[in-house]
Amino acid sequence: MAYSKTEEIVFTQGELISKNYGYSIYDVEFVKEGPHKFLRIYVWSEEGVDLDICEKISRELSEYLDREDLIPDAYFLEVSSPGIERVLKTDKHFLDATGEEIKVKLVKGQDKEVTGKLLSTDITTVVLLRDGEELKIERKNIAKANVVFKF
Repeated sequence: MAYSKTEEIVFTQGELISKNYGYSIYDVEFVKEGPHKFLRIYVWSEEGVDLDICEKISRELSEYLDREDLIPDAYFLEVSSPGIERVLKTDKHFLDATGEEIKVKLVKGQDKEVTGKLLSTDITTVVLLRDGEELKIERKNIAKANVVFKF
């Protein structure tokens, strides 16, 4: 997954800020939805993320962005956790989810979803265990993947 230049800068600065609190940046998105732009930063920790830490990181990151005038247009800054059913986009996301149950939605033409335990992954393939069988899926055929939380 390729980040825009703005996303890369925000990811790097966000990582510096979040490490001060013992957290890391899971993902960054700078998207336009309707007439509005949103800069979304997802903060990660194995122990979870609370509102207090999101507020601290948001405040410091906002000060940095204002000072550097990195984004000239109006936008909304959102800082949150990636959620319990976090989206898997990057190589690191897939590697960190090894051993977990994931759901994979395949690209058009292969209109189905597959759920299974992520056994392994590399830059081209993921291997799931589904119904006792290994299923290899090429990463280029994945439209969306996320961790499945079981209640």
